[in-house]
This record gives sequence, C-alpha cells and structure tokens, in this order.
Amino acid sequence: MKWKPSSLRVRWSVWTATAMIVTYILLSLVLATALSQWLLANERAAATISFTELESYMTTRGPTLSVQDFERNTGLLNQFLSRNQSARLLNDDGVEILQINPNSPYPVFTGEVNSFQRMEQDGQDFLYKATAFQIGNGSLYIAMSHSLESYNSMITYLRWSLVLFGVLFVIVSSIAGYFLSSLLVRPLEELKHAMKQYALDNQVVPTLSYSGTDEIGQLAEEYQQMVTRIHKVYAMQERFIGNVSHELRSPIQAMEGNLAMLQRWGKTDPQLVEETVSILQQETMRMRLMMEALLALAKQEEDSNHVADIKQVVETTIQRQDIHDTVTISSSIEPMLLPISPVLLEQVITNLLTNAIRYSKENPVITIVGKVNNNDYIVRIQDQGIGMGENELEKIFEPFYTIDATRSKSAGGTGLGLTFVKQVMERAGGKISVTSELGKGSEFTLQFPIKTK
Repeated sequence: MKWKPSSLRVRWSVWTATAMIVTYILLSLVLATALSQWLLANERAAATISFTELESYMTTRGPTLSVQDFERNTGLLNQFLSRNQSARLLNDDGVEILQINPNSPYPVFTGEVNSFQRMEQDGQDFLYKATAFQIGNGSLYIAMSHSLESYNSMITYLRWSLVLFGVLFVIVSSIAGYFLSSLLVRPLEELKHAMKQYALDNQVVPTLSYSGTDEIGQLAEEYQQMVTRIHKVYAMQERFIGNVSHELRSPIQAMEGNLAMLQRWGKTDPQLVEETVSILQQETMRMRLMMEALLALAKQEEDSNHVADIKQVVETTIQRQDIHDTVTISSSIEPMLLPISPVLLEQVITNLLTNAIRYSKENPVITIVGKVNNNDYIVRIQDQGIGMGENELEKIFEPFYTIDATRSKSAGGTGLGLTFVKQVMERAGGKISVTSELGKGSEFTLQFPIKTK
C-alpha cells in the first residue's frame, strides 16, 4: 500500500506511536526520578553508618588520646571507611591534622555541618559532613567526604538504557502500530471496495466478509442493510415505472382511437359523438384517479402530531360516498383518537369502501366495526362481495394489481388503492390484514396503535 499521510492507517499509526512515546517518556521520567532518589538515599545511609562509627570511636576515645595516638591508629580508622569515603581531622582553625583514606575531595572548611550535604568540588560529586569532638584538654573536628562516583555512574547507565530502550520502543511501536492499524482498517477498505463495486453495478448486492460486533462491524451491517433497501427500491422503481407506462398506455390508446373515429365519422353520426364523449370522460376520470393515487404514493412526509377521531371520520366518509339505494352500510364505532392524519384516514376508509362496493355482485352489504383491543384500536370492514382466492391475497397490495382487470377498469379502478392504504398504515405505525373466501366476501382489518401518556 502506498504511503499516504492523509490516510486513516498512517494517521492511526502516528497517533498511536505518539501516545505510546509520550507515555513511555513520562514513565521513564518517573522511574528515573524514583531510582535516583532511592540510590541517593542508599548512598546517604551508607555514609551515615560510616560516619556514626567513626564519630563514636572519636567521642569515646578522644578524651584519653592525643593526636599522635590517632596518627598511630590510622590503619584502625581506615576500617571504619569504605573505598569511596575519606575523613580528616582538623583543629579549631580548620587546619588539617590527619587524613584517613584520602580518596575523595573536600570543600573549604567552614565549621560544623550537622548532616550530610551534597556538594561538588573539582568536577566531583560527593556528600560532606563535619562535627566537633573533645580530645584531651581541647577539641578537634572530624570531616568526612563520601564520593558519589558510583551513584553518578549508575544514573548515567540508567539514563542511557532508557534512551536506547526508548529508541527501540519507538521503532517497534511504530511498526506494530502500522500493522495493527492495517488489521483495523482492512474492514473499511473492504467496505470501500464494496461501495465502488456497487456504484459500478447496482444490480448485485455486495456481501462483506467482516462480521464483528464492534463499531466497524455495525457500520458494515448498516451499509449492507442500506444497500439491500436501495436495491429493493431500485427494483420497485423499475417495476413501478413499467406498470405506470403500461397502465397509461391503455387509456391513451383508447382515447386516441375514439378521437380518430370521432374525427372520421363524428360529423354525420350524433350517437357516435355521444358514445365517444362518454368513453373519453371515463378514460379521463381513470387517468385523473391514477395520477392522484400516484401523487399520494409519492408523498414521503407525514406529520406524526396529527390525530384523527375515528368515529367522526367514518361517519363523514360514509356520508360523502356516492351510494345507491341498493348499497347498505352499517357502522358501530367506539370513539377514539388515533395517531394519523384525518385526511389520510378518510382516504383509507374511502378506498376500502369503494372496493367493497365495486367487487360486490348486487345489493352490496358492508359492515364497519371499530373497538379497542388491549393497546390497539381495531377497525374491521366486511363485505359480502365476490371474495378472493389465497393466491390473490398475497398480491392485492402490489401497485396496479387488480382481481378482475376488466371489471375494475370499467368501474374506474387503477390498482393503486390498496397500495396506498398499506403505505398510509405503515407510515402511521399500524398494520392492515385481509381474510377472504371466494363467493362469500372479504374482511379488511386495520390495526392502529393507541398513544398512551
């Protein structure tokens, strides 16, 4: 893969390595500081032990000994000190009288120093302490110097070790971060490749091999579902356009044929004119109904804050129906506010009543019952019409599908009424179902959710 500074893989690697480096530096500083303090405390403790032993000897033997006695016991005094420690005796004026194990430098004598102080002399780092004790009829000072050469060597070694290990850590973490980011980005690359393939050929739904439950897996799953929905929409759109073209072609051809006959023989045949005008009116009405249904199906937004009084809507819809004396409609509606636009609910009831009347042989009898059932409101519209077979029940909600094409077209049907009803119900969060038997009629059931506070 080419190195692209703006790619997610590179940025991921850089940020991961940077975070690890910063963390390592902070931990190294804490570790170096803690070890430095601990080593220095050990050096101070070792110096304190040696000085305490030497001071104890001087304090207990000093009053009975002379300076010459100390000079003769230099070998004994050396045993109190380690290899990196030195001591010397000074008089009241700070003049050196005796030096023991001269391996460490000394600062300029300024008097008593009650605790070990860290000092530097001639480029050497050491701990220094001086205290007075009695000898014979006078007093002397004992000063001790503890070299920190081994301590500084250890600190230098520690620092270089941390630096070298840090360089190695940076290299390893960068390489590891790059390969780990490659593993994490691989599903995204697969997703990108699938998008490109689908853009080139949207007839095939892409499949992704990554099936993790993490965020990338969820993204891949959402994309898969989205593409599946888009693919279905494309298929429905193609079928929809084909159906529209077919349905519009029939009335247009009928209108063109009748207009041709009217132009050819209409001037001498008044009855032909009347029949042709009637046919043109029917075809025009059919096209108008079809266009209204298509516009309703194309509408994508619905205000979810609308509510409708089902009892009022049903009564209004029945009153607006162009019902002949042979049609009988009875209703028993329990009052309830439903989460749907009153206009759309009226259109739903109108479509179902129109179908019930259209597909009844003679003297249609229709019953509408609405009542609450648990958390739902159920509306049942039952007729005693021609009914439907089981194979037809699966298709009646498809666009432009009609049970009896010749009869429905003569009555002005477009095959879009039930499609519109189903879409409105789904948009309102409800459901529609149908049961039917040939020769005994059909029953459509509308199920609405009841809003609870």
